[in-house]
Amino acid sequence: MNKKYKIGDISKLLNIPVQTLRFYEEKKIISPSKDDKSGYRYYDAWTINDLMDALILRKCDFSLQQTESIIKNQSLDNVCEEFDKKEEILLDKMDTLRAMLDAVSTSRMKMQNFKYYLGKVIKCKNPDLVFHRYREKDMLQTSEKSQDLESLSKELTPWIEALPAAIPTFYIPFPSLNHVSKQETPYWWGFSIAYELSSKYYLQPGNGNEYIPSVNAIYTVFEANEEGTFINSFYEQVYTKIVEEGYIISGSPFGRLIAKTQQSNTYRRYFEVWVPIN
Repeated sequence: MNKKYKIGDISKLLNIPVQTLRFYEEKKIISPSKDDKSGYRYYDAWTINDLMDALILRKCDFSLQQTESIIKNQSLDNVCEEFDKKEEILLDKMDTLRAMLDAVSTSRMKMQNFKYYLGKVIKCKNPDLVFHRYREKDMLQTSEKSQDLESLSKELTPWIEALPAAIPTFYIPFPSLNHVSKQETPYWWGFSIAYELSSKYYLQPGNGNEYIPSVNAIYTVFEANEEGTFINSFYEQVYTKIVEEGYIISGSPFGRLIAKTQQSNTYRRYFEVWVPIN
């Protein structure tokens, strides 16, 4: 005769709340026997096997409905199909988690190390990027300079969906670098993504997305404070220093915010920037 166990025993053994076991029973995922006289539910080895299968499926992120169907109602071919679908979903989630981990890890390292580059002039190759602008200084606008927010929303939607692989980025058009008034220098804010990732997120160059090729550049970090100090800080700490050291700027500088802090009502912002040179 099969050994039988009460629901409380199984709850303690597997550290599963009694309410959860009863819920699984209501959903017909498990089918313990019931004593008509006492009303007690009894679990035998077969029922425990179903419960273990259910726990594994739930840990693999199958829904309750899928779990019930796989355990009770499906052919082997159908079960394989369910696992194929789940595998695709989990791979997508892994990609998303990898992108999140890369973003967090990269941001942490940059925040820890940016002081080594603050004010330094380092020759390198800038990264290959695809850039999309959505703001000129403080004015929201599409890549075609329309201020229609509905059109802008359509442009930005795929970039927002690509976060955190897409990164907020500033871009200073090369022709504007010698603007008569530094404070009136036009510059853009937008998103950029590594060129090798652009096709994965359907953000290839074109349709307002601009390609930024890898070229010889100067890399440095500069500091700005409260609102309105960005462009002057760039000129004072980056542009002037590069020119004084004899480099010839040949393209549009671009970069990203590394960190922003606020203490005693004082903002400190730190930006990394790449400046193309001959």
